[in-house]
Amino acid sequence: MGSFDYTYQFKNEGQISASLLYEYTLLGGPTTNRNLGFPNTGIVFQDEFNTNDNPLNRFRFQTDYVFPDFEVGNGNIFFATAYYRNTKNVVNRGNTILNDTILNRIYSNVGKEKTLGLDMGFELKPTTKWINFIGGNVYHYAISGSFKKSFLDDRLTATLQWQHIDMGLWNTNEQRITTSRPDEFFTTTNYVYEVDVVLLNLSYSINNSKNKSRFIESEF
Repeated sequence: MGSFDYTYQFKNEGQISASLLYEYTLLGGPTTNRNLGFPNTGIVFQDEFNTNDNPLNRFRFQTDYVFPDFEVGNGNIFFATAYYRNTKNVVNRGNTILNDTILNRIYSNVGKEKTLGLDMGFELKPTTKWINFIGGNVYHYAISGSFKKSFLDDRLTATLQWQHIDMGLWNTNEQRITTSRPDEFFTTTNYVYEVDVVLLNLSYSINNSKNKSRFIESEF
């Protein structure tokens, strides 16, 4: 895969970047399904054979704009990144069933792909030893939040994080991929991942050394 990248930084510390990528895929070929046998006949093992007659995933254009950090109040920071991606001749997977044991899986160029989204995040500091982070993506709708608290002179740190907030209200952390070609194939797959994941992390620093250097204010 080759790429051409360009980055420009504005006077307000905002930054825009653009990339032109070109790649060739070696994925594809037929897939043979083999049953693992008794007692669970629902488990299938796949043998996938790669071929060299796969199409090119042609030029992909991607641009990102990083907004300058905006400080709100005492140490509270808001940041955001807007992005746009345009891909021509996207390589997607198409499946055709030959019989009960053979699934023919072919990678082909299918249409165009465009992505427009915005990543946002807040870093809130109620106290000097307590940092909260809240972030979201308006395209994927994946919201996560975390709380961080330090104890024992910053040696012990506790972090509580809530990933993929769903609560049964949204279709969070899901992905559906649909590919088709007229009179040839149609396939759709819906991926459902874990939601409402709560993580608690404890870390302790044995050597919590601090910089106690002293500098003179002036040599004169």
